[in-house]
Amino acid sequence: MIKVLVVEDSQECRDVIAISLKDGYELHFAKSLQEARTLLSEHQYKVVLLDMGLPDGSGMELCDDLEVGPGHALRSYPLVIFLTACKEIQAKLSVFSMGGVDYITKPFDHRELCARVQVRLEERESLPSVLNRGGIEIDLVAHKATCQGEDGDNYHLDLTPLEYKLLLLFVISSEDEVISRETIKDKMWPPNSHVSNRVIDTHISNLRKKLTQNTHLDIRSVYSAGYRLIELSSKVA
Repeated sequence: MIKVLVVEDSQECRDVIAISLKDGYELHFAKSLQEARTLLSEHQYKVVLLDMGLPDGSGMELCDDLEVGPGHALRSYPLVIFLTACKEIQAKLSVFSMGGVDYITKPFDHRELCARVQVRLEERESLPSVLNRGGIEIDLVAHKATCQGEDGDNYHLDLTPLEYKLLLLFVISSEDEVISRETIKDKMWPPNSHVSNRVIDTHISNLRKKLTQNTHLDIRSVYSAGYRLIELSSKVA
């Protein structure tokens, strides 16, 4: 059974969702952010259906708790599908910038919801569960990174949650792609966060030290542009 968290305060909408996902899904319902956070602390969900407007805040506030970030399209994070009556393009763009994978406008047909959830799940299952680059292996399910030591054994790379997200952002980037500080800020922190370039540079520096000490990867600064990940022929001494 695929476990789905439904965060929706409308009984009518919950009834439609229950009909849509009656086969093959285990549905848990929350009417508020507080209830959703409690359920998230107790269960691991494959899908989160999230109402934009809730009694105690916006559904977007929950994205931080879900840890959606640069790897939201990877298998390490729940699929977040937003439900809302708002049809404005800016609202839709905000959803995707926060890590949502889809946006369904109310009222919706139960067949549409079922089809969208199935398609997103199929897309997710086609993605890899492990990434390898520059001598480092990232387990997208366990949220862990390991590297091979000089003795040939694998060792856990001790990363903070934010460093793990940063590493993912760089590893899934294309070769020689430069990632700007603005992109890093948008991917790592909620909208309207007051994060200075110095804070970003500090986190990059901390991650870089761990990478160069343990792997064949390095993060280099590109003047006036940002950072890019490179693969070294050998570890930095």
